[in-house]
Amino acid sequence: MSALLLDWLLTGLVFCASLGLAAYGNWKAQQPRKLLQVWSINWHFVIIVCGLICVLAVVHAVNLLGVETGTSGPLAPPRFQP
Repeated sequence: MSALLLDWLLTGLVFCASLGLAAYGNWKAQQPRKLLQVWSINWHFVIIVCGLICVLAVVHAVNLLGVETGTSGPLAPPRFQP
Protein backbone atom coordinates (compact mmCIF):
# COMPACT_ATOMS: atom_id res chain seq x y z
CA MET A 1 0.00 0.00 0.00
CA SER A 2 1.49 3.31 -0.97
CA ALA A 3 2.11 6.04 1.57
CA LEU A 4 -0.17 8.49 -0.23
CA LEU A 5 -3.10 6.07 -0.13
CA LEU A 6 -2.47 5.52 3.57
CA ASP A 7 -2.46 9.29 4.15
CA TRP A 8 -5.82 9.63 2.42
CA LEU A 9 -7.24 6.66 4.30
CA LEU A 10 -6.19 7.94 7.72
CA THR A 11 -7.39 11.47 6.94
CA GLY A 12 -10.76 10.14 5.85
CA LEU A 13 -11.06 7.91 8.91
CA VAL A 14 -10.21 10.76 11.29
CA PHE A 15 -12.70 13.03 9.52
CA CYS A 16 -15.52 10.45 9.60
CA ALA A 17 -14.87 9.46 13.21
CA SER A 18 -14.80 13.10 14.30
CA LEU A 19 -17.96 13.89 12.37
CA GLY A 20 -19.71 10.86 13.86
CA LEU A 21 -18.69 11.76 17.40
CA ALA A 22 -19.84 15.35 16.83
CA ALA A 23 -23.23 14.08 15.61
CA TYR A 24 -23.54 11.76 18.62
CA GLY A 25 -22.55 14.60 20.95
CA ASN A 26 -25.16 16.84 19.35
CA TRP A 27 -27.83 14.20 19.86
CA LYS A 28 -26.68 13.60 23.43
CA ALA A 29 -26.65 17.33 24.24
CA GLN A 30 -30.25 17.70 23.07
CA GLN A 31 -31.59 14.96 25.35
CA PRO A 32 -33.56 16.21 28.33
CA ARG A 33 -31.73 15.82 31.61
CA LYS A 34 -33.19 14.19 34.66
CA LEU A 35 -33.76 16.48 37.59
CA LEU A 36 -30.64 17.06 39.73
CA GLN A 37 -28.48 14.81 37.55
CA VAL A 38 -25.27 16.32 36.21
CA TRP A 39 -23.57 15.32 32.96
CA SER A 40 -20.40 13.34 33.30
CA ILE A 41 -19.25 14.67 29.93
CA ASN A 42 -19.69 18.22 28.65
CA TRP A 43 -21.10 17.35 25.22
CA HIS A 44 -20.94 20.92 23.92
CA PHE A 45 -17.17 20.92 24.42
CA VAL A 46 -16.94 17.56 22.63
CA ILE A 47 -18.84 19.03 19.67
CA ILE A 48 -16.46 22.01 19.48
CA VAL A 49 -13.34 19.83 19.64
CA CYS A 50 -14.71 17.45 16.99
CA GLY A 51 -15.53 20.41 14.76
CA LEU A 52 -11.96 21.65 15.09
CA ILE A 53 -10.63 18.19 14.22
CA CYS A 54 -12.91 18.09 11.14
CA VAL A 55 -11.55 21.44 9.96
CA LEU A 56 -7.97 20.27 10.47
CA ALA A 57 -8.70 17.05 8.55
CA VAL A 58 -10.10 19.07 5.63
CA VAL A 59 -7.02 21.31 5.63
CA HIS A 60 -4.81 18.22 5.65
CA ALA A 61 -6.76 16.77 2.70
CA VAL A 62 -6.30 20.03 0.79
CA ASN A 63 -2.57 19.82 1.52
CA LEU A 64 -2.54 16.26 0.18
CA LEU A 65 -4.04 17.62 -3.05
CA GLY A 66 -0.98 19.84 -3.40
CA VAL A 67 -2.33 23.20 -2.28
CA GLU A 68 0.07 24.79 0.20
CA THR A 69 -1.74 26.20 3.21
CA GLY A 70 1.35 26.95 5.28
CA THR A 71 2.54 30.15 6.88
CA SER A 72 3.44 32.16 3.81
CA GLY A 73 1.46 35.29 3.24
CA PRO A 74 0.80 38.78 4.52
CA LEU A 75 -0.48 37.54 7.90
CA ALA A 76 2.43 35.18 8.55
CA PRO A 77 4.84 36.03 11.34
CA PRO A 78 8.33 37.05 10.26
CA ARG A 79 10.79 34.16 10.03
CA PHE A 80 13.88 34.14 12.19
CA GLN A 81 17.02 34.31 10.07
CA PRO A 82 20.16 33.49 12.10
